[in-house]
Amino acid sequence: MKLKKKDVVSIILLIGLCIFSRFDDEILTFYTNDQRNTEANEVREVVYIQGVSSNVMDTKGSEETVNPNLMQEPNIAVLLTNENDTYEIDSFNIDYSDTCYIDNQEQMIAMNEPINDDTLKNYQNGENALLIGQRSLEDWDYDARMLLTINGNSQIYQGILRIEQCDGCYYVVNILPLETYLCYVLPSEMPSDFPPDALRAQAVCARTYAYQFLESNQLEEYHADVDDTTAYQVYHASTLSPSANEAVTSTRGQIMTYDGEPINAYYYSCSCGHSTTPDIWRNNQGKTFPYLQYQEFDPIEADIPWYSWSYKVHQLNQQELLDNIGERLRKQPEIIRITSHDNRHIYNSSDAINILNSLNTEDITDLEITERKSGEVAECLMITIGDMDIWVEGEYSIRCVLGASNAELTRQDGSVMNQTMVPSGFFTLNVYSEDGVISGYNLKGGGFGHGVGMSQYGARALALLDYDYESILTYYYQNVTIEKIYE
Repeated sequence: MKLKKKDVVSIILLIGLCIFSRFDDEILTFYTNDQRNTEANEVREVVYIQGVSSNVMDTKGSEETVNPNLMQEPNIAVLLTNENDTYEIDSFNIDYSDTCYIDNQEQMIAMNEPINDDTLKNYQNGENALLIGQRSLEDWDYDARMLLTINGNSQIYQGILRIEQCDGCYYVVNILPLETYLCYVLPSEMPSDFPPDALRAQAVCARTYAYQFLESNQLEEYHADVDDTTAYQVYHASTLSPSANEAVTSTRGQIMTYDGEPINAYYYSCSCGHSTTPDIWRNNQGKTFPYLQYQEFDPIEADIPWYSWSYKVHQLNQQELLDNIGERLRKQPEIIRITSHDNRHIYNSSDAINILNSLNTEDITDLEITERKSGEVAECLMITIGDMDIWVEGEYSIRCVLGASNAELTRQDGSVMNQTMVPSGFFTLNVYSEDGVISGYNLKGGGFGHGVGMSQYGARALALLDYDYESILTYYYQNVTIEKIYE
């Protein structure tokens, strides 16, 4: 029988899982048995007393806020995505190296064979969600690992799974201790060969950033705190590194606070020499962030290729531009506006898609940034096409809309890349036109990412200048306190 490529990949990962689970993995173990068992008891207490279907905070135990009395380390619930970064899972398969258990709120079922979306139906208890994992001393074993295949893509995960069926698909949530989660986030978000204090600063940022979502209820309908994408923090569960693990363990329990509350610890890849402020995002407008003021930095990143770049689109693909607008309209309809030139018609999201489809035969005659935020980051893009003006708000959406598959990105070191998204919103826009019709454009800018909070390459540069992680953090976040909230 000829094996398919994805079957071979799954077999290799499963063999690795079996070998991996036999190691005396000192690097990967961060909890004493007492700590682990206490947390596991809290999960079971919630499962059988409050019910899994209640707000999962369900799996995190204590809901204490930051205070001088150290709390217990919480669990975090991570909503997993499919290959399209959406939450609906069509099919899955779970392999363990040892017996695993299914908790359907009525009974605990021992399993010695792989679990998939077909076999799981035999153990459903009405519409209740299922908890799946391995057990140690009658409690959930958060050190246990599983091989989870979602829509044909396999990864090794640690902790337990919460699986809920809804409208013909599944929502899969990985529940694990916060510190373990951070060990997987760090190498997903920062290169593991960065200096130790840069990694420690990143660990405190990532912990602070995750901690604020434990009580945000943003993903309450999925019984999760965060998802595994850049919308929260990238969580590649198969990725671990000794240097990232050291950064997490050496800063265990530490977060940044301002006036006793956890801060919004935003971070990004590389600056262009200055920052911007959190009001670049609509949900932050009207709020105050005294610890995230506009800053002009020392030229510590001036040798990084992303510090300065050009992004050229020699030949505008009008259909691709309209498709980009349509994609942003579907994901975030409030940031797209279409108006007629006489201002008599303002089209909202309900009919804007139809308007976009009708504009493909019209000429684009203007393309300009009409509004900027602090640091001169692009805030509003206007596109004139036919007798309509299309307004795109927010630096991220503008970067998505102006991104082109035929763009030529040249970084300051001379390296040329093909990148379908504009690296940052810090740019000037120059257009090419023929007979009054836009034929292409050139962006000259710098930096990589949104520009709010800590620059990761800046943290690297400061660490190389012998800044410790506390000094790196206070360089980027003004008047914050680094405090330990659990042992």
